[in-house]
Amino acid sequence: MTKMHTTIIKAQDLFDAGTAKRAGQMWGEAINLYMDCIHTLDGFTSEIEEEQAEALRLREKASAAIEFIDDIRSFVNTDLMNP
Repeated sequence: MTKMHTTIIKAQDLFDAGTAKRAGQMWGEAINLYMDCIHTLDGFTSEIEEEQAEALRLREKASAAIEFIDDIRSFVNTDLMNP
């Protein structure tokens, strides 16, 4: 196994930090970190297939985490609003 590119390592660190913020219910900070992870990988290319796959996996996980947070933040329980 080869050593991962520094860009992927940085993106993984941002993703992990976002996950820690999400666990602490710091939604805005988590979204910002996930977006930073995605932007870090913008334009990343590698001839090594394993690095390309890892970059794609990280982008997909960060995007899914943002969608998850948006779902939580937009949830409205209409039954609780009716007296």
